[in-house]
Amino acid sequence: MLLSRLVGPAGEVVAVERDARSINRAQTRAAEAGLHNVTFAQTDIAQFSSDAPFDAVAGRFILQFLPDPVGALRSLSEKVRPGGIIAFQEIDQERTRLASATPMSGSLRQDKKFPRKSEAARS
Repeated sequence: MLLSRLVGPAGEVVAVERDARSINRAQTRAAEAGLHNVTFAQTDIAQFSSDAPFDAVAGRFILQFLPDPVGALRSLSEKVRPGGIIAFQEIDQERTRLASATPMSGSLRQDKKFPRKSEAARS
């Protein structure tokens, strides 16, 4: 939805998703928001193809779920025009920490299934 507003009514957004239910929800949200410049493609992002190059490729919280994120980025970069933009927002799980202590966070740290990074390195 954000990208649709950024490109404006003269621009076009192609949303790629492999799950049909997610596409249905997104189509409903786009229609309710009055966004007419969004189309949806049901496919795996690594398998997506297009005849025309894109000005930009953007994604949010998807690379971590791909078996070959580097290969997917390489493939997507070939679909972006020279000088175009590739932007992804992902979680850095190496540096992610809980902002405040909770009863659950204390038990996770004590559980050997979830060792701290320094403990995992010594194992």
